[in-house]
Amino acid sequence: MESIFVLDPEISMQKQHCTPLTTGSSYFDTHLNCTVLATTPRARPELWRAFTEGALASYTHFGVEKALEYEEIVDGTSTTMFLAAVDDSGRLHGGLRVQGPYTQPTHTHAEREWADCSTGRAALRRMVADRLPHGVVEMKSVWTAQDAPRQGTSGYLGAIGATLAAVALGSRFTLATSAEHAMGPYLDSGAVMAAHIDAVPYPDDRYRTRVLWWDQHMIPRHTTVNLYRHIARAVAQLLPTHHISTEAPTS
Repeated sequence: MESIFVLDPEISMQKQHCTPLTTGSSYFDTHLNCTVLATTPRARPELWRAFTEGALASYTHFGVEKALEYEEIVDGTSTTMFLAAVDDSGRLHGGLRVQGPYTQPTHTHAEREWADCSTGRAALRRMVADRLPHGVVEMKSVWTAQDAPRQGTSGYLGAIGATLAAVALGSRFTLATSAEHAMGPYLDSGAVMAAHIDAVPYPDDRYRTRVLWWDQHMIPRHTTVNLYRHIARAVAQLLPTHHISTEAPTS
């Protein structure tokens, strides 16, 4: 079913004048040609419903609906915030959701994914425990509509969303898991793979899934200059009270 969401009047008016959004909960992404909204299931229940329906359709298309855990997430209680990319017509093109900040190293969803790999799970717990004092959030349910006009929407939105989520929730680290074949956009945006943690066949044997970390102190060193500037501008528009330099350091 096609997901339709009506943009706020203020957002629609700013879009008519072709100016970037500077509200505290949205910005216009020129790469996606969409408004990206950052909100919560409680604040925007209709948008959340459209998000979960769109995610289910996308995951089902690839036969990985098990990984979405729709029945567990649909009530929104496990989701701290989510990002949704909406075009001018109100159509939802994709998004992602965020869990955390965590208080215990065993609370991550990745913990479940490594349930059958005791060595890897122990290593994951140590990494989470070391980072908890600095803030750890986890990015989940990254998806894109199958007929979205922009290819690679989910990878791109996840790539910039990792930083947006961390900054919005006052955390230094973003955790995510990804199949090896889909890691490219994440690595380009500053993610570092935990190479010492073995890949697991999650959600099934077709995939080799890895642990990824974004460290907001190191993003400028691990991403391209152009993408870093784009991320910095997105942060400035979405969260105007925060600021990160748009100048990537030279190596």
